[in-house]
Amino acid sequence: MILLLGTDREEAAGIAERVRQTIRELDIPHQVSGVDDAVTVSVGVCNLIPEKNLSSGDLFQRAYKMLYLAKQERKNCVKCA
Repeated sequence: MILLLGTDREEAAGIAERVRQTIRELDIPHQVSGVDDAVTVSVGVCNLIPEKNLSSGDLFQRAYKMLYLAKQERKNCVKCA
């Protein structure tokens, strides 16, 4: 989990993509993966403006949903809410 304060959706997606690319470029072997020969990462991004009726749990739930979609659709990618 990375929490980025004062970051809009596009900036957060860009940072997430750079993290994804950096991990892939490390080329860490992963022989048992059915996706790739190296370790990859899927990232779920959620941008949320705090409101009184929203909790930190709401943020985690939305980010987790995007992560689940990224893993379900195709691994080694970034999905944004």
